[in-house]
Amino acid sequence: MYECSKAVARRLRDPGFLQRYFVGVGLDVGSGPDPLGRYAALFPRLAAVEPWDVAQGDATLLQGVPDAKYDFVHSSHCLEHLYDPQVALVNWMRVTKPLGHVIVLIPDYELYEHRHWPSRYNPDHKHAFWPGVGERGPYTVVSPLLNPLTLLTALPPKIGLLVKLERLESTFLEREPDTTDQTLNPVSECAIEFSISACGTVSASGTETFRRRCGSAPRATVDTLWGAAASTPTGCSATASGTTPTSRTSSASAGRCADSPSIRWRLGAT
Repeated sequence: MYECSKAVARRLRDPGFLQRYFVGVGLDVGSGPDPLGRYAALFPRLAAVEPWDVAQGDATLLQGVPDAKYDFVHSSHCLEHLYDPQVALVNWMRVTKPLGHVIVLIPDYELYEHRHWPSRYNPDHKHAFWPGVGERGPYTVVSPLLNPLTLLTALPPKIGLLVKLERLESTFLEREPDTTDQTLNPVSECAIEFSISACGTVSASGTETFRRRCGSAPRATVDTLWGAAASTPTGCSATASGTTPTSRTSSASAGRCADSPSIRWRLGAT
């Protein structure tokens, strides 16, 4: 189903997309037949969106795209098809201007795959994404299963600040059989959405270029997968370290962007 199109109504109700994320000229990686540019007129601060798909080149490296060219990068359900998601994210940040955002949608392993691997619905998926603290029973860890928190906080230092991480489960149909691909219906997203604010970049040669200190950015308000998030002093990266099923928290590491806000994650029920 057209997942970018599904997200439009939800995003139009979110001030973040209207005022911060979709601002200026963006790049839509993996745009395919459902490009974000189709809806550009609905977002008041969005000037234009350029598509990037197979015809434009490799989605991981974005070869030929200059550093800091775009105000934002958007990608809907492309990252799971790439062999190295971390390298892809680094390059997506590379082409993003300072204070710009990388906004990504990825399928949730529990809501979409129903904890089954390989994928029954898309055999081209090379990775599954899930924090590993699901609410619907036991699961089996699969080798390509990636914790999105671990993936995002393992990015090179001074690359970016995670400002949004949300599990899109409000339209998940609990009574549907576990063999159902719910993304085939017109409303269920079954996904995880995150946004990273550009902090710095790594060039194609691997040389880090400092753009700005994370600490100069506004204090982040982070939407977590299952609950509310609170900001605390120091650090700009978070690591997942669940404790008990009713109180899963992880505090930020002070080892990255040392004078920026840290994030405390509450992954349990609020």
